[in-house]
Amino acid sequence: MPPAYLLFDLDETLYPSSCGLMQAVSVRMTAFVAQFLQVGEVEAARIRAHAAAVLREAPHPPGACAFLDDAGACRIYAHRPYVCRTQGLPLRWLDFDAPAGPVERRDICPLNEPGVPIEALPAADCWELGPIEARLAALQARRSGGALPRVRLRDLFARSA
Repeated sequence: MPPAYLLFDLDETLYPSSCGLMQAVSVRMTAFVAQFLQVGEVEAARIRAHAAAVLREAPHPPGACAFLDDAGACRIYAHRPYVCRTQGLPLRWLDFDAPAGPVERRDICPLNEPGVPIEALPAADCWELGPIEARLAALQARRSGGALPRVRLRDLFARSA
């Protein structure tokens, strides 16, 4: 039976940061996302069209993005998917499910956090989540007759016999 609850120790009251638990969780979550990251068929088609040679090579071993080379550089950088293009940017979005009504939320990659606090950044300096995703979904729906199929990035690579 799966657990009924997951407990997150976000304020480090149960486990101090010195025990390394959050670092271990981060490593495992990164590996999970890299293994199962999916894109819409529209973006998958773009990668197939512009990176055919790369797709005939072997993917990067599990635990990191399939498109990384041995040095850790992206082999499809010029044609990388939207999720990769926005990685690390200061993000903002409206949370319509907040109890008090819509509220603006913000987030930033911890590696980019030093400097002006994200709350103090002008809205125009943050990438707004929503509009581009809606346009990508509309393209996908038009292309696939209303469906929104997803493709795992690792599945784009040619299967060896």
